[in-house]
Amino acid sequence: MKRTKKIDLNRMRKSNAGFVLKPAALGIAAASLVGCGNSNEAYIYKSVDECVADHASKWRQCDTAYSQALSKARRDGKRFDEREKCETVYGDNSCERHSNYYTPMMMGFMFSPYHSRGYYPLYSSSYRHSPYYGRWGTLDGDYYPRSTTSTSTGKSKSSRKVTLTKKTMSRGGFGSTVSAKSSWGGSSSRGGWGG
Repeated sequence: MKRTKKIDLNRMRKSNAGFVLKPAALGIAAASLVGCGNSNEAYIYKSVDECVADHASKWRQCDTAYSQALSKARRDGKRFDEREKCETVYGDNSCERHSNYYTPMMMGFMFSPYHSRGYYPLYSSSYRHSPYYGRWGTLDGDYYPRSTTSTSTGKSKSSRKVTLTKKTMSRGGFGSTVSAKSSWGGSSSRGGWGG
């Protein structure tokens, strides 16, 4: 039997060099690690300006997050058939009228630059006996300290940071669907977050 001269024996030998990642695989792995590190962090803001002050390069995301949170609050917020019932929970002059019902006004929004749907409406109340008094509340009943934001002056970005709960991550703006019911006489909120 005749051997061919074109066989490269070095290429056929096992190498001790170990596993080597190609450049494309390295890039994907690095991007995955960067995205995972901050996936449960968000920031609480009262306005788009506060958000932009902390995330200047993401001003479009801040504006979009605010608009989508506002739309979500109006569409899926708790509904009351009377203004007085709404204001009992959220305080005087904090409810807006729609055709035949009232909803609380969104007082702030949660923003996460790490999620494609990183927005969430937040509520607060001036009524002492409300579950929203002195803190931020979400549609599905998660609460965050009110001290995370006050005015845009004197507050650092880190003081606005919150850690998302599993409920917020799996439902609502950072997940797929939310369903909450008001124990104050409102109807249920429904629907999922749009992209």
